[in-house]
Parts: sequence; C-alpha cells; structure tokens
Amino acid sequence: MKVFVRAGLVVVGVLATTALANAEDKKLMPGLSAGEIDQTSSNHALIYNFDGAILGNGRVGTGASASVNATGAVTSVSVSNINVWGPKSSFKIESIEQKATNDEAAINNETAIIDMTGGGASEGDMKGDGASASIGATGAVAGVGFSNINSSGDKITVGDIRQRATNEGSPITNTGSITVGSLTGVGASASISAAGAVTSISVSNINTPLGAVKLGDITQHASNKGSDSTVTNTGAITLASLGGTGASASVSAVGAAAVVSYSSIGSSTHH
Repeated sequence: MKVFVRAGLVVVGVLATTALANAEDKKLMPGLSAGEIDQTSSNHALIYNFDGAILGNGRVGTGASASVNATGAVTSVSVSNINVWGPKSSFKIESIEQKATNDEAAINNETAIIDMTGGGASEGDMKGDGASASIGATGAVAGVGFSNINSSGDKITVGDIRQRATNEGSPITNTGSITVGSLTGVGASASISAAGAVTSISVSNINTPLGAVKLGDITQHASNKGSDSTVTNTGAITLASLGGTGASASVSAVGAAAVVSYSSIGSSTHH
C-alpha cells in the first residue's frame, strides 16, 4: 500500500503575514502596488507540541511532506509571480519593516515523532523528488521572500527592508525523532532543527530574465539573548539508506541567524 502524506502538526504563537501573488497563464497583468508594510509580532507564552506525532506504514511519494513545528513569533512577506507576462513592475512596495519578538516564552517540541515504518522499515520509504520530513522549533522569525517563475522582466520593486528578530529569556528545545526506511529522490530531505532568532531574505528567479527583483537597502538584526535562552537539539534521524541527487539529512541548533540568499535558474538577460 502506498501512503501519500501531506500532513503537519504546527503550533504558532503570533503570526503576521502578507502575501501577494500573480498566477496566470501568460496574461497581461495590471500590476499591484503597496505602500509601507509594517509588521510587529510578539509572543509571551509557552508554545509546545507535546507528543506530536505523524505515523505511517507505507511509502511516501513525490512531493509529499510531513512536518511537526513549534514557533513563537513570526512576521512574513511573500511575493510570487508564476507564468505572468505584463507591465514592468507587477509589484511595487515602498518599504518593509518587520519586528518579531519571542520574550520569556519557551518553545518546545517534546518527543515529537515522525515515523513512517509502522509496517516495518522496508515499508517506510520516502521516495520521490522533493519528499521531506521535518521537525522544527523556532523562537522568532522575520522573513521576506520573492519568487519569479516563468515570468517576464523587472517584475518586483521594493524599497528598504528592515528586519529585527529577538529571542530573549526563552529556551528553545527540540527532542524530536524521524524514522524512515530509505530516503531517496532528487532533493529529498529529513531535518530536525532548533533556532533562537532568524531573519531571512530570499530571492529566486526560475526561467525568468535577470533583474526581475530590485531591492533597496537591507538591514537585519537577529538576536538570541540571555543565559536562559539556550538552544538545545537532541533530535535523532534514523535512516536505512540515503540516496539521490541533493538528498540530505540534518540535525541543527542555531542561536541567531541573519541570511540573504539569491538564486537564479535557467535565467538570462533576455526572455
């Protein structure tokens, strides 16, 4: 029997999110614009998944995912263009300011479990491109993401971006476990992570002319404060085998991270 899983156990303290998207089949779009986006998210209460579990006894197919997450405070802005051709600036945002604070609020994934081997290890495979299993615990997150897929040039223009993520007086603990048979397929992954504070900006262009995203100044502050803001990860990943291009298994613990990433795939100066 095959089991196709897209499931998750998610506990989130406070969430502020803005999402803008164009998804049309190569049609002209009138364009969208926004002024200043100002997000503030604060969490001051315990967040935990207690004995959160995803259990299966079959094979997990292409693109399937299973996840267990506990997160304190989140601010996010996402902008996407998919199969859009049209005016030079489909999206224009004056500025983005984000403040995410997790204060005196423990985040705990206590004995969270993802186990796909209910029918035996040989029946608990994760096979297929992009199949994933993850367990995460995070204090404060400020994230901005831009993506252009099969779209025409200079589509997204944004002014200054200011991000501040603070985890203070808040221990982050992840004791989760992931057990699967074989993990195979392009980009298949299993991960267990714990992080105090994260700021991130990502830009991706896929089959889109270069220069499709223009950003102003970027300021990031990520802080994990206090002796009691320990980030602990005692998670375990058990695999019978690991294979496939780009397949990965990871266990990580991060205090504070500020990240900017840019990727371009199949892009050129002319479409």
